[in-house]
Amino acid sequence: MLRYIFLAILTLVAGNSFNPVSGQKAYKAIVANATRELIPEGIAVDARSGRIYVGSMSQHKIVVIDSTGKSKDFAYVNDSLPGYTDISGLKIDAHSGLLWAVSTYIEGRSYTAQLNAFDLLTGVLKEQFTVKDGARHIFNDLILDPVRRRIYLTDTPFGAVYVVDPAMGSITILVKDSLTAYPNGIALSGDRWLYIATYSHGLLRFDLMTKKLAPLPGYQNSEMAFNLDGLAYKDHLLYGVYNSAAHKRDNALIQYRLNAEDTSIVSENIIDIGNPIFRKPTTLSLVGSRIYLLAVTNIDEFNANHNSISGIENQLMPVTILVYK
Repeated sequence: MLRYIFLAILTLVAGNSFNPVSGQKAYKAIVANATRELIPEGIAVDARSGRIYVGSMSQHKIVVIDSTGKSKDFAYVNDSLPGYTDISGLKIDAHSGLLWAVSTYIEGRSYTAQLNAFDLLTGVLKEQFTVKDGARHIFNDLILDPVRRRIYLTDTPFGAVYVVDPAMGSITILVKDSLTAYPNGIALSGDRWLYIATYSHGLLRFDLMTKKLAPLPGYQNSEMAFNLDGLAYKDHLLYGVYNSAAHKRDNALIQYRLNAEDTSIVSENIIDIGNPIFRKPTTLSLVGSRIYLLAVTNIDEFNANHNSISGIENQLMPVTILVYK
């Protein structure tokens, strides 16, 4: 059974919470120096440096937390423009020394969806791919394909998955289908299977070789399978974050064990459910034997306040990351 651990890069605060699944204790791991108003959605952890990168939905920026637990501004996206910038999924390309981040700039009814690449050390913008054609586009999450050197990303309201080829400087639709309505998290198994979490048809698998799309069969709990946010894959295990429970106590971190071919689910395990720390958990990052879960985001409060933190500052909880081993 996975268990919670506390790392020195996070700040321990008073008060433990009981893990209802494993019976072990969980620690509140609050991001040092990160304001409650950050409203984070995406997280990425650099395996080499231990740095944690977190994007903001409210402040046009990405912050980085170093090995001492201190956080500072890392990069800004559209900060000089008057509209609202939603920074969502983050992924690290250690080979190229880049942090890839999806964002959407919204001004009135105009939507500009972007994939940004920042230098991992300096935060300097190195590349940017943009979709703006009059439709409602919101880039949500992404995954890197180290074999093909491409990036796949989900566009939730447009109901599509895009593919970016940095070498060619291109961004094109990989798949847009009735099955891919409202896609969210995305994960990759080797050089073949792309997994997509959708709010319309649950978990999907897309064959990068044959270009065939199909539901991923074998799940037990359809409510969770159709309401997953972040996804991550490692060694025939697919991890998902469920955050759409009518009662927040039912939000969960789930592990799906796949068959040897990675084509279907053979078992389903709830790692953590009903953790009192959870406040709209969203995405996770797998590094070695650890899972970093963005457990407190305050997104529900932010959305209910019309994408604003004005007037609700006292309702927000400190940004919190839970680390599982």
